[in-house]
Amino acid sequence: MMRRLLQLYTLLGAAAAGWAALTTGCFDPGSPACAFSCTSAAHACPNRYACEADGLCHLAGTTAAECSLAPATDGGSD
Repeated sequence: MMRRLLQLYTLLGAAAAGWAALTTGCFDPGSPACAFSCTSAAHACPNRYACEADGLCHLAGTTAAECSLAPATDGGSD
């Protein structure tokens, strides 16, 4: 009986580990063009970002236009 329980727990553990690897391996939060402040030394930019004159960390390869923080308007009414 103990041997069967041990086999069951081993199988369940392997299934849980496989499920965790499958579901977390595909997580990709994306990288915004600019979303981080770098106005002080305490606010360093993350990897692949550089601090620009506007005080924001810009993702490598993006343009300043992509970092406009002005709200988008569609011209319609709500």
